[in-house]
Amino acid sequence: MSSLKFSMIFVFLFSLSSSLFTFTIAQSANPSPNYLNNVCSNNTFTRNSTYQSNLNRVLSSLASKANGSDGFSNATAGQNPNRVYGLFQCRSDLNTSTCQNCVVKASTEVTQRCPTQKGNIIWYDECLLHYSDSNIFSTVTTNPSRSLKNSNIPTDPTRFEELVLDLMSEATTLAANNTKRYATRERNFTTSETIYTFVQCTQDLSSDDCSRCLRQNTANLPNETIGGRTYYPSCYCMFELYNFYTHNASPPPAPTTLSPPSPVTRPTGKRRISTSVIIAIVAPITVSAVLFVAGYCFLTRRARKKYNSLPGKIGMETLERWNTNEDPATRPTMATVVLMLNSYSVTLALPQQPAFFYGARTDLGKQLTIGTDSDHATDPNYLFHYCSDKNFTRNSTFQSNVNLVLSSLASNSNGSDGFSNATAGQDPNRVYGLFQCRSDLPTSTCQDCVVFASTDAVQRCPIQKGAIIWYDECLVHYSDTYIFSTVESNPSIRLWNTMNATDPTRFDELVLSLMNEARTLAVNNPKRFATKKGDSTTSQTIYTLVQCTRDLSSDDCSRCLVQNTANLPKGVIGGRTLYPSCYCMFELYPFYNDNSTASPPPTPTVPSPPSPVTRPAGKRRISSSVIIAIVVPITVAAVLFVAGYCFLTRRARKKYNYVPDKIAGNDITTVESLQFDFGTIQAATNGFSTNNKLGEGGFVKSDVFSFGVLVLEIITGKKTTNFYQTDGAEDLLNYAWKHWRDGTPMQLLDSTLTDSYSRNEVIRCIHIGLLCVQEDPAVRPTMATVVLMLNSYSVTLALPQQPAFFYGNRTDLGKQFAIGTNSDQSKSKSVPWSVDDSSITEVYPR
Repeated sequence: MSSLKFSMIFVFLFSLSSSLFTFTIAQSANPSPNYLNNVCSNNTFTRNSTYQSNLNRVLSSLASKANGSDGFSNATAGQNPNRVYGLFQCRSDLNTSTCQNCVVKASTEVTQRCPTQKGNIIWYDECLLHYSDSNIFSTVTTNPSRSLKNSNIPTDPTRFEELVLDLMSEATTLAANNTKRYATRERNFTTSETIYTFVQCTQDLSSDDCSRCLRQNTANLPNETIGGRTYYPSCYCMFELYNFYTHNASPPPAPTTLSPPSPVTRPTGKRRISTSVIIAIVAPITVSAVLFVAGYCFLTRRARKKYNSLPGKIGMETLERWNTNEDPATRPTMATVVLMLNSYSVTLALPQQPAFFYGARTDLGKQLTIGTDSDHATDPNYLFHYCSDKNFTRNSTFQSNVNLVLSSLASNSNGSDGFSNATAGQDPNRVYGLFQCRSDLPTSTCQDCVVFASTDAVQRCPIQKGAIIWYDECLVHYSDTYIFSTVESNPSIRLWNTMNATDPTRFDELVLSLMNEARTLAVNNPKRFATKKGDSTTSQTIYTLVQCTRDLSSDDCSRCLVQNTANLPKGVIGGRTLYPSCYCMFELYPFYNDNSTASPPPTPTVPSPPSPVTRPAGKRRISSSVIIAIVVPITVAAVLFVAGYCFLTRRARKKYNYVPDKIAGNDITTVESLQFDFGTIQAATNGFSTNNKLGEGGFVKSDVFSFGVLVLEIITGKKTTNFYQTDGAEDLLNYAWKHWRDGTPMQLLDSTLTDSYSRNEVIRCIHIGLLCVQEDPAVRPTMATVVLMLNSYSVTLALPQQPAFFYGNRTDLGKQFAIGTNSDQSKSKSVPWSVDDSSITEVYPR
C-alpha cells in the first residue's frame, strides 16, 4: 500500500509539472459497427468438421481482404459437399478503415449468432457479410429480407411516396451503370425538408441484375413514413429526411492554413519561456516531492518501530480467521472456471456473500455492510428471440393491446411467484401474453428480467403480432392466438458447450437418467420446476434443471419435458434446449441455486473484532511534528510556485508594454470603441458575404452547437466552464470525442444516472451531441434534423467528425495543438490570441 500511495503522489506531481508545457490528443480506432439483423439457415454442420474448417478459412480470408478491397470481396474454400462460399459488401460512401472494422467484427460475431448453421447473413449499418454452402456469387438473392421504418408520417404521404419512388428510380439507373453498384440522390420535399436516398448492390452483380434487384427492393420499401429501408442479401435501399450518408467517401482535403496574427499584436518569439522561469516553476514542485517522500518515509518507519513488538503469530491467526469466515465450498474450482470461460450456453450461479477485506485505512473492528440482494440488478442475459410472420399496423388497436399486455406483465412480476399471464382486447385484435421466471431466482431478479423483456421484445419485433424472447432468468411470450395451458414446442433453440465428454455414451445416459428424475419431481411440483445432480466421475458432478410454464397440467408438463429432453445436445458436457412451454439444462458446475425458495440468503455472521492486542487503540494517531514535517514543505512549494507564476506574468507584461496604445485601447469601454472603419468590417464579413447575413448565415448553427454542448453536459454531469483535464482531454468536447473514438461511450455517463438509463438511448444522445459540435458548421445537423434523429429508431446517424475545440483558462495560450482528423491524416491550426491574452472568436459561415 505504501508503494502504491507513493506512486500515485509521484505521478500526480509529475503530471502537474508536465502539463505546463505540453498536451497531446490521442486518436483511436473507430467505434464498433451498428448491428441491425441476421438470419441463420436451416442446414447445420457438425462441430470440428471439415465444413467448419472451411468456414473459418473463408471468414479469415474476408477479414484480411477488407483492407484495400474497395468495399467488396468474396472467397471460397473446400470441395463439395463441404465447400463454403462467402462475400462482404461495405457501403461505398464509407472509408476503408470503417469497412475493415465492420468486416472484422462481422466475421467474429456471425459464428456466435449462428454457431452450427451452414449459412448466415448479417447486416450492419456499415456492411453486410454473407456465407453459404451453395453458390451465392453473381446471383440475385432477395430472401431473406428485412425492413425498418421511421415512426413518423409525412405531411403529404402520397406526394412524398411519389417523390421517393422517383429518386429511387434515378438512383437505380446510376447504380446499375456504376462499377461500385452504388448511388445517392436527394431532392427537396418542402422548402425546409430534403429527401435523401441511397441504393447499393453487391459488386459481383451485373448491371441488369443490380437494376432488377433494386427495383424489386424499392417496390417493398415501407409506406407512409418519413424514413425507411429494406435489406436483401444482394442489394438494399434507404431513404430519410436527413443526410445519413457521406457525399465524398475519400478523406476531406486539408483545410486552408489560417494566416498567423499580425506581429504587432503578438510579436514572434516573445512568448518563449526562458530557462530561469522554467526552473522557478519546476524547482518548487521537485523540492515539494522530495520533502513529501522524506516525510512519508519517516512516518512509515516510525509506525513500523511501534508495531515491531507485536508477535507475528497473532497477526497471522487473525488473517486466517478472516479468510475462513466465508464458505470456500461454494467457490468454483479452477477446472470449473475453465468450463465457464469456454461455454457460451451456460448460466452462471448467483454469487453469495464475499469474504471480507479490510483495507489498511479501515478501522479493523468496524463492520462492513454488504448487500446480498441487489436493488439495482444488471440487465438480464439475452439468449434468443423469435418473431412471428404476421404483422400489424403501427398505432393500431392491436399495438395498443400489445402495450397493455406487456405493461400488465411487467407490473405483475412483482409478487407473482415467478409466473403470470394477461390478455387484452377482443378478436381479431386480442393479445395473449405470459412470462415464466426460473423458480430458483429471487423475486427482484424475476421482476428486473420481465420489465426489461417487455421493452426489449417490442424493439426486436416492432410490428410482429407474436414474439417470444428467452433470457437466462426468464422468458416472455405474447401472440394473437391462444397460448395458455397449451404445450408449444416450436420454435425451439439449442445451445451447447464446445467441449466433448470423455465418455459420451455413459455421460449421455447419466444426463438422461437425471432429466427423467427431475421431470418426475417437476410434474408433481406446483411450480413445475426441479433440479437433480449426480456424479459423473469422482471429480465431476452433473447438474440438471427442468421447468415448465406454470399454466401447464402435470401431464402436459411431462409430455413437454420428454420431448425437450430427447432433443438435448449429445456428447457435450453442457447444453440446453428452449421451448416456449418448457426448457431443460445440464452443466458440470452448479449453475442454479440449491435453495429454490428464492428467499434472500441469511445475513452472514458478523466476525468478532480482532483483539486490541493486535492493533492498540489510538496508536495510529499522527503526531503534530509529523504533520508539520509534511505540510510545511508543501506550503513552501506552493508559495514558491505562486511567486514564480507572478514573476512570469509580470515579465510577460513588461515585454508587451511597447505595443502602441492605439491597439491596447481596443477594449470595449466607450461608445467610440464599438466603431470600426469600413476596411475592418469588410474583412470581418468576408466581403459582406450573404453567408454571414444575420438569421440566414453561419451564425444560426451556433444554436445547434450550444444544444450539442448541453446534451454532453447532461450526459456527463460536467460543465465546459469548469472542466478540468480528464484522461488527457483538455475540455468536455475532446473528452467526449476521445471516449467515442475509443469505443467506450458509456464511460461518459454521469454516475448519478447509473440506475435510470437505457444504454441505447445514452449512446444515441452522445452520438447526436457529437454531430452538433462538429468543427465544420456546414456538416452540423439543423435543429429540425436533430428532432428527427431523437424521434426515429430506424434511422442511421452519420459518423461524427472532429468536434470544435474549447480552450479553458488553464491552457498555455501560445501553444498550437495537433488535432487528428482521421486514422491516417492530421492537421494543425494556429490559434490566434489578442494582446491581452483573450481568445479571438473565428466565425465559420455555413
